[in-house]
Amino acid sequence: MLTRGMKPNMETYAHLTHGFCNEERNDEAKKMFKSMVNHDCRPNSDCYFTFIHYLCNGGDFDTALQICKESVEKGSSSSLPLSHLPRVL
Repeated sequence: MLTRGMKPNMETYAHLTHGFCNEERNDEAKKMFKSMVNHDCRPNSDCYFTFIHYLCNGGDFDTALQICKESVEKGSSSSLPLSHLPRVL
């Protein structure tokens, strides 16, 4: 996509990240999420929550906490259901 001069949007990155998570390919999901941020594509609160959810399910609590803190710092946490996270983190 990028090699053809097309710029993916947040939805594209979110679907790819979600797909990698569904296949339990969390390393690829992390790379995709990082790529989204590096390409100035701001994740929304649904994207953050889904990624955090899958990271927790995969046992990667350190990264989940880091992403959660990032979402708060970037102001995307306003609709995150953070009440679920203390039970998991």
